[in-house]
Amino acid sequence: MAILALMRHGQSLWTRDNRFSGWADISLSPRGREEARCAGRALVASNLTFDLCQTSLLSRANETLGLVLSEMQRPDLEIESSWLLNERHYGSLQGHSRRDVYLRYGNTQVVSWRRDFRAKPPSQETNDPHHPFLDPKYRHIDKSELPSSESLEDAADRALRWWEKGIAPRLLSNQNILIVAHTASLRGIVRVLEQLDDKQTESFRIATCLPVIYEIEQDMNIVQKYELPIGGLGWLRRQGSKLKPTKLFPWI
Repeated sequence: MAILALMRHGQSLWTRDNRFSGWADISLSPRGREEARCAGRALVASNLTFDLCQTSLLSRANETLGLVLSEMQRPDLEIESSWLLNERHYGSLQGHSRRDVYLRYGNTQVVSWRRDFRAKPPSQETNDPHHPFLDPKYRHIDKSELPSSESLEDAADRALRWWEKGIAPRLLSNQNILIVAHTASLRGIVRVLEQLDDKQTESFRIATCLPVIYEIEQDMNIVQKYELPIGGLGWLRRQGSKLKPTKLFPWI
């Protein structure tokens, strides 16, 4: 049996202020830090153990993971970081308040950018000082791979690359993985994990710091899916009996 735990980072300062974050490197808010500590306590109460952790290159995910591991008293746990687990790049909308963006472009257009699977926000200029081209964190990445804007589909495809490279081989060797990332990258992972179609992928939501746990048999079937509420009480709600086992790796 392998365990895969998926968790969105805690509330960030820009989420609190209702601003588009995307690839902007924003820290957690005080509430976000407390959410992360509560998630760590919930994981301790669940008695789950992990062989490694995975996260993005963005501060809010790394900070969340650090606080979780501190609560678990596992600061030594192996951590793999990848830009493929980053949030969706919101193009030129990044940093702007959602209110201002809705007033400028209109509700229909902004809802399309946010929710339609293939809609892409306006691109960020490549000479923008905040473009990933100019960020030292991404100097090892070929510039042709770095986005100036992404649709939900783009972000899901990017997450699929990490699934095939960093997640699937680990699960096949029965390693337990904790992933702390972002809505867009987690959406891409769940898309392949649960074989979601485009509409189901569009409607995917995940609360901040709510661990979602998948138990996976050696034959690569999902046999349980459940959430760990972050009040520190652990196993309060299980959904496994309602989840039909699905083939995890249809290409195998």
